[in-house]
Amino acid sequence: MRILNLGLVDYHTAFVLQNKIIEKVKKGGENTLILCEHPHVFTIGRHSDEKNLLSHDVPLVRTDRGGDITYHGPGQLVGYPIVNIRKKGMGVKEYMSFLEETLIVLLETNGINAGRFDSFRGVWVERRKIASIGVKVEEGAVKHGVALNVNTDLSYFEKIIPCGLGYPTTSMEEELGRRQNFSRVREDYTDIFSLSWNSL
Repeated sequence: MRILNLGLVDYHTAFVLQNKIIEKVKKGGENTLILCEHPHVFTIGRHSDEKNLLSHDVPLVRTDRGGDITYHGPGQLVGYPIVNIRKKGMGVKEYMSFLEETLIVLLETNGINAGRFDSFRGVWVERRKIASIGVKVEEGAVKHGVALNVNTDLSYFEKIIPCGLGYPTTSMEEELGRRQNFSRVREDYTDIFSLSWNSL
């Protein structure tokens, strides 16, 4: 698993990089985990309803992942695993459950009891959403991935109806009552994802 830590990078730049890497992965290239943060941006997936956008003071980007509208911004850990799930014998639903589990383990490691909520995708602390998931499959390989609120400014979620659901959002900082060491959380997730993927 190749790891790319990009730091703070605009959404378009990361999207272009994903597209370049997935073409290689589809042909047998090395699986890659991109980790980054984005400047403030709303992204709309293929099945989004623009009625869920409540404000126009943040840049809006249409993208090709599944899911509805979400927010990315500083203090949020974004992970883009570009991996071949076909070689692992995984379907899309199974892979998304795998992504959820990596985040649940990460949060439990950091003292947060997280899990799933009803049939909604993502990771939740009771009925508060702490992480979102959205993917796109191309010839057995996947791109896009996860967004975990670490030290995220949650007020930006008030400008949208996140994922079209209307439930509140939360963050690690909010749940634990103190600002988190972002670099350490990123390193923890790198280890958990890599070990989990290699154990499949």
